[in-house]
Amino acid sequence: MKKTGFCLLLSAALSVILWLPLYSNTQTQVPPASDELTLKDLPDGEGKDILVAACGSCHSVERSIAQRRTKEQWRATVDGMIARGTQMFIEEADTLVEYLGIHAAPLGQAAGARLDINSASAETLASALKIEESLAKNIVSYREKEGKFSSVDGLKKVPGMTDAIFNSIQDRVAVK
Repeated sequence: MKKTGFCLLLSAALSVILWLPLYSNTQTQVPPASDELTLKDLPDGEGKDILVAACGSCHSVERSIAQRRTKEQWRATVDGMIARGTQMFIEEADTLVEYLGIHAAPLGQAAGARLDINSASAETLASALKIEESLAKNIVSYREKEGKFSSVDGLKKVPGMTDAIFNSIQDRVAVK
C-alpha cells in the first residue's frame, strides 16, 4: 500500500515537473489590445475554420484571440495545445499559426509581418495580401509544380501576377 501511494505521488510530481515549463511558456501574457478582437473580425478561410474547431472545442475562441500574440507566441500556444491533447494535423497547426500570426497579432505588429509565400495556404494569401482568390490559388499551384520560391521575385512568374499586384505585395511577403 505504501509503495503504491509513493508511486502515485512520484508520478504526479514528475507530471508537474515535466508539464509546468511547457505550460508556462504557452501562457506568456500579451498586454490587452485597446480594441477587442472578436471572431467576426477575422477573415473567413481555412485558418479560421481550424481555429474554431481546435480552440473552440475547449474554450472560447474570443478568449484566445483577444490575447493578440506574435507568431512565435502563437506557435508556442498551438504546440502546447497539441501536447495537452488537441487533435490536429501538422499542416493544420502550421496554417493556424500563420493565420493567427497575421490576423491576431499584437496591434501595430500585424501590418509589419511578412507572409511566407512558401508555406501559406491560398486562403491565407488571399486574405492577408488582399488579392483575388484565383491568384492566391495560382501562387500555391505554381509553388507545388515548380518547388518552393527561392526569392520574392519568383512571384512574377505566377500566371495572373501583374506588375501592379507584385509591387503592392512585395514588401509584405518573404521567402523562408
